[in-house]
Amino acid sequence: MQRFWSLGVCAPLFLGACGDGGDGGNSEDGDSTSTTADASDTSDTSAGDGDGDGDGDGDGDGDGDGDGDGDGDGDMNACDFDLKEQIDLGAAMADLAALADIGSTNGDTRSLGTPGYAASLDYVEQALIPLGYEITREPFDVETFTEFTDPVLEATSPDPVTHVPGEDFVTMQYSGAGDVVALVTGVETSSGSSGCTAAAFTDFEAGNIALIRRGSCTFRTKALNAQNAGAAAVLVFNNTGGLFTPTLGNDPGVNIPVLMTTAALGQELDAGTANGITVRVAVDAELVTVATENLFAETIDGDPSTVLVLGSHLDSVPAGPGINDNGSGTALMLELARRFSACTPTAKVQFSWWGAEEVGLVGSSHHVNARTSAELEAVIGYFNYDMVASPNFTRFVYDGDGSGTGVAGPDGSEIIERELIRTFDDLSLQVVPALLDNRSDYAAFAEAGIPVGGLFTGAEALKPAEEAGGQGGEVGVAYDACYHRACDTLTNLDQGIFEVNMKSAAHALQFFATDPSELASLASVRTPVTALQLPALDDHSAGCQHQLDR
Repeated sequence: MQRFWSLGVCAPLFLGACGDGGDGGNSEDGDSTSTTADASDTSDTSAGDGDGDGDGDGDGDGDGDGDGDGDGDGDMNACDFDLKEQIDLGAAMADLAALADIGSTNGDTRSLGTPGYAASLDYVEQALIPLGYEITREPFDVETFTEFTDPVLEATSPDPVTHVPGEDFVTMQYSGAGDVVALVTGVETSSGSSGCTAAAFTDFEAGNIALIRRGSCTFRTKALNAQNAGAAAVLVFNNTGGLFTPTLGNDPGVNIPVLMTTAALGQELDAGTANGITVRVAVDAELVTVATENLFAETIDGDPSTVLVLGSHLDSVPAGPGINDNGSGTALMLELARRFSACTPTAKVQFSWWGAEEVGLVGSSHHVNARTSAELEAVIGYFNYDMVASPNFTRFVYDGDGSGTGVAGPDGSEIIERELIRTFDDLSLQVVPALLDNRSDYAAFAEAGIPVGGLFTGAEALKPAEEAGGQGGEVGVAYDACYHRACDTLTNLDQGIFEVNMKSAAHALQFFATDPSELASLASVRTPVTALQLPALDDHSAGCQHQLDR
């Protein structure tokens, strides 16, 4: 991943430092595909829970627990009201409808370097202008993977077969270019760790095409191991149904064509290797430098030495308009900013919409790397909202204390986790700890030792049986079957979990914006990044907690 650029503008974070101040479903409301903007339809009757939340949660977490967390009885002074009760699902759905329209009028994508991304950026900025924030754009450049023609995968012998791009296979982002014809050789194709070590290629014949099963290690690791063994190209077949847009990460090094195939095609090719099967693989692509931008809205009020940063990525993948991934996080953030504009925080708050997340967390990494140590010390916590409305959702909260996953975030992450969970607890809704695996925009903040937290509802992984009891939904079905696909549209949402997540985020924002002292006390004694047990940034390929590099 390219993570270092110079920045020739005053950063929006810490404006003071710059001299300027910056049935089968599990719908929470029983309807996983409705696109209505009527908040009255979100009464949350989550399968397996039975406790309402939607607009019936005022008694559950308002006055009923005022002395437990200070929320709902007027004790919180950042706002003269309970922020989470001001959340308007209808307004957020209108934002999502606008993003969907932007996608549909711009080639069905809002990805990096496209008119759809530029229009998305303009939409959010225009919505923010009347709210009284200090609004700033942060430009940066990124090398993006560009294909000029459709990729080719066709068997040439013993039986000629032409496979269909987008249905049978896709090019991995940041694949090398080339046009090769060679024998296919399977590499530990029955193993879950196929191709993950150099030893796996001990008997591999240089010049052949490596067939590798997805799993256990990154796509990049598999591709580099194959390339180092002399492979002319790499075919990685999926270990579950369907296809998505995978990536090798935008670090240089992979110079040979790399495709991903469906599980069925991979198994067919694997069977053919017994008698010898020759295929043609062709990729016509190169890296192109693209100028893009992050967008920030920062409160005028608040201590500039005590900053809360909230973030979601604004870009989609090229394959679709990205309404759950991550229009949902974008709209959540915009609704928070809209309602919070009437508040007077103790801590300064920065709302951040990141660019180029889908090609390796570039926007957020660029932003953090451009900060001085003093500026980073002022950030007392980072809150990440990425894919917060998956149709077959699980209510994931990042596992700040490591109690559920064994991987803790920087000191203070457990405090953020506690307050994000509070709204769910008040509503008797089960949550599941999400692994801090460095696959979304919190990664660079965590690497800097800043406490991190956030919400997530699942991507392409299949929902396990142990989650269905307290979450509902369909076991063995992807949390989001349209993840990184053209069908990630306005119908690919669960409005109930979307609303509950907005309320959870609103409570956490109000809590810490009112009294940041608990997080602020940790700023000068941060855990060195070398002591953290988070996966290294070099080990992930891109964002969204997607597991898209494995």
